[in-house]
This record gives sequence, structure tokens and C-alpha cells, in this order.
Amino acid sequence: MTAWRPLHYLGQVTLRSPARLAVTLVALATGLAGCEADREAELLEVTEVSPLRLEPGRLVVVEGRGFPPGREARVRLSGTASRPGAAPTEVTVEIDGRARSAERVEARFTREALAALGGRATLHGRVAVVFDAQGGGGRVIGRSDELTVDVSTASTRGLSEALSRRRRAETLVAGLGLTLTEESPQAEGLPITEVREGSVAERAGLVAGDRLVELEGVQTHELADAVPPPGRDAVTLRIGRRGEPVPFAVRVPTPTTDRGADRELVTAAQIALAWVLLTLLLVAPSAGLIDAIARRTLPGGAPRTSPRRLRAKLREAWRRHRAELGIAALALGLAGSLPGLDRAFGVELPLEWLALGALAVRVSAAWVASPRGDRGARALALGQAFGSIAIAAVAIGSIAAIAGTAQLFTVARSQGELPTDWTLLRTPIAPLALGLLVWAAVHAPPDLARGRDVAARIARGLDDVVLLALAIVATAIFLGGWSAASDDPGARLRRACVFAAFAWGGWLWMRRARRIARWTRLNTAGAALGTLALVGLVALWVGLEPDPALVEGLGQVVAGALAFAGALLVYRLASGKLRRAPHPAQPFL
Repeated sequence: MTAWRPLHYLGQVTLRSPARLAVTLVALATGLAGCEADREAELLEVTEVSPLRLEPGRLVVVEGRGFPPGREARVRLSGTASRPGAAPTEVTVEIDGRARSAERVEARFTREALAALGGRATLHGRVAVVFDAQGGGGRVIGRSDELTVDVSTASTRGLSEALSRRRRAETLVAGLGLTLTEESPQAEGLPITEVREGSVAERAGLVAGDRLVELEGVQTHELADAVPPPGRDAVTLRIGRRGEPVPFAVRVPTPTTDRGADRELVTAAQIALAWVLLTLLLVAPSAGLIDAIARRTLPGGAPRTSPRRLRAKLREAWRRHRAELGIAALALGLAGSLPGLDRAFGVELPLEWLALGALAVRVSAAWVASPRGDRGARALALGQAFGSIAIAAVAIGSIAAIAGTAQLFTVARSQGELPTDWTLLRTPIAPLALGLLVWAAVHAPPDLARGRDVAARIARGLDDVVLLALAIVATAIFLGGWSAASDDPGARLRRACVFAAFAWGGWLWMRRARRIARWTRLNTAGAALGTLALVGLVALWVGLEPDPALVEGLGQVVAGALAFAGALLVYRLASGKLRRAPHPAQPFL
């Protein structure tokens, strides 16, 4: 290495030339530091990278010379990432690959790489191939020339945020005096079909027939891509024109589209929501309803019994349920294996498929459990099964609207590590959707829930599959999902254990609640009203396009209310007050 050349020079230095010795020592120190810092020797050549349009699962091919065949490699994407409606940021992302030959390296672009880039983005920078040197002594690398890589994917943002970007783009386009049309997402740019006379666009020289190829570094394939970064008074457009060899740049002023909620408005909304929730938890009849549900579903909610009777109940419970231990262990293993399967194989599961599968299985279970020959009872059982899954489908559809995607595992991967990032605490709509999902899960047809013959047992086994699927949905979406992007095996294992424990516990609770739940006119009417309220809230949420600061503030209030309700429930359970009926006006005193 050139960094070691001062050693040869030092051997020629004598003590009779101290100045020369000092210069050499300085050069030696500099060379040693440079050798330590520059552990990436650029010895490889990269000639081509394809494709330049990436999405999760796409194979990235890097061609060049000097690659060690069969060796593992890392493909590094680095540069400036431009995102619709966001300021450009410097990013560096690495994905695992392998050298297929001395001239070709292949790597799979993953969802983790997409998350590291921040989602939809256009990257202006370089692509590099990195190999570890033999013996662990540094790395060898090859870099491409400057290039542009466009990263596109199905949106994992909330639906309201996606619509917000589109509205901001429409405001910008209208302010410039343009009319744009959308073609295939694979098309390059958006065609300009009309330029209003006397508009900003006309003064900038734009004409009908041009194409908007890029806006502030973001390649445009749909209208939602044409969103300026916040706080910009002007934006740079790249325009493609027939007869021009390359797109040309145009700088135009832009109308402001940013808006934010005042702090006073956020505080007032928080106070109002907190007062409503406090009333529901402490004074309203809903407080007594919570106690009634807890008394019937929590182990400590039943009246106190003598130690002898308690031991007899435990022995009876063990005798009844010991045959189900294998099913419970299988459910726990399935729930715990999902994060690993997703990381290894990139599993995808559309939420609508899950809802249709749950409907098919529960209807089949109701058919098996209902009395043969009694057409009225069988029709009622099938109607109840269909109604419960229909309500679950509404809840799942609301989940998709909140998350902006209908892929269960995509939603699960988009959750954050901290509880404050969970969907349950980010929007007040989520608790209502979760309640409807649980209601739909536990309200199985009565013959299925209480029958003791062989047909009812088979039907309950089928319905257990439905309950497990809905418990996994609730856990993955509302309680944080799993962390597939972590490189630490210990962190992934801990996250998988937490996820499995939540899903398994929810499944066991749903199985217990299924034996108690009753189809009554009152709770059926409540479920219908809750469904209508959920649909209306989602439509209102999307239509009003709430400010992110307001959403965050209301989510904090909901999180506090849930924590408060849990603490009160634990207190009443520990003090024995849960075993008696609460006072109508002061249920938690």
C-alpha cells in the first residue's frame, strides 16, 4: 500500500539530518492514520447498474469487473434521497448480495431497505459493491458513476396522508395553471394537457404536450409525487419536450400549501376528548359495562370461593382442557414463527383474503354445529356467522384505511418499536375498530360455542382458526407488529416472543369469551351502531384531513385513557370490588 512507503524512506534517514527525520516521522504518522481510516480499497470496477426503478423484491444487478465469484457482497446505495413533500436527506442503505461471476453481482431490494430510504423516494447518488477482504483486513469496493435510482412501492402511509399529498399536488398544479393527466405508473413523467393563458406556467415557457418528469428531485409517476418540500417559495421542474434530447429545468414560484393546527386548538381538542373519555370510564353506564364484562371473563372476577372449591375447580378445568394443550402450543408456535417466516420468505397476506377466509371457515363451522333437519336453526346460525365476520370485515377495512395498505404484514412492519408508535395510540379511530374486531370474534353462533357433541367440537376447532387469525391481526396491527428490520438476532427474538405472547393471550381470551357471549338485541344493536359510527369516523377522518399535530395530541389522550382504565381495572380486581355490582353513579369508587 502507498501508505507504507515512508517506512522505506525512514531506513535511509540518519541522525545527522534531524529536519529530514522529523518530516519523515510526520509522513509516517499520516500514512498510518490514513491506512487505518481508509479500510476500503477501491480495486473493483462498476460499469452498469440495473434496473434504475426499484421496488421491494426486485433484483438489483451490478455489472463490472474484478468481482470474486461466489463471494457474499453488499450493494450500497448512497446519496441524496428526495421524497414527495419532504426535504432532501442524505442516506446510505446496504442490501445483501452475491457475486454470480467476476462480472456480475446480484442483490434483492428488500422492504428493510425501502424503510431505510424512507419509502417512496428518488435517490441521486452512487451504487457501490463491497466485499470483505480475505482474513478480515478491510474491504474492497467498486463505485458506479453518478446515477438516479427511483424507488417506488405501494403506499404504506395512512390513507388520509396519501390523500393530503394528492390535494397539495392539485393545489400546486392549479396555482401554476397546469392540467396534468396520469398514465401508467411505469410511464416517465406526467403529460401536460393544458396550460392556462396568463398563468405562471405559460410565463415559464411550458406548453401543452410537455411532460413533467421531475419536481424538486422526485421523479413523477402519479400526481401525489408532485408535492413541493415544506417552506419552499419556488420549485424546480424538469420538463421533457418532444424534439429535446434531455429534459430541461424550469424554476417557478409556488403557492404555499402548508397548514398547521394552532396549539390552542390542539389543547382544546385534547381537553374535550379527555372529558368525554373520563365520563365514559367513571360515571356513564359504560363503566358498569366494563365491570360486567371483566367479571365474566377475568379469572379473578368471579365471586370468592373457598380454597377447597377452588382446588376442585382447578382440577375440573385441567381435566376439561388438558386435551387442548397441543392446540394451544401449536397456536403459540404459529404466532411466534410469523416474524421469522416474513423475514425469510417475504410473506404477503391481503386483508381482504383474510376476511374472506375467516368468513368461509366460520360459516362452515356454523353449518357443522347447527342441528340437522332444523332449517330455521341452521339458517339463523349461518346468518349469525355471516354477520359477525361482516362486522369484522368493516373493522379490517377501517384498519386498511388508517394504515394506507391492505397487506397485513406490510402494516405490521410499518409499526414502530415504542408503544407511542402503535396504531392503537396514534388515532382515536383504532380503539373502536379493535372493539368491533373483538366483538365479531367472540360472537360465534350459540350451537358452536356451547355444544358438547362431536360436531360442535369439530366446529369449535375450525372456529379456533378464525379466532387465531383475528388475534394475530389485532396484535400485528394495533399492538406494534414485529421488528423485521432489526439486524440484531436477540432483538428479533425478543420482539417475536412479545408478539407471540400478545397474540396467544388474545386468542385464549377470545376462546373464553366465546363461551360467554350471547346474541342479544341490545348488543347486536350496539354492534350495528358501532359499525356505522366507525364507517362515519373513517370517512370524516379522511375527508377532513386532520393536522398531524392534532392527530398526535388526540392519540396521546386515548393512550392515557387506556392506561387509566387498565389501572382502575387492576385496582378493582385486586381489592375485590370487581366481584360485586358497582354503584350506578360511582362505579369505580
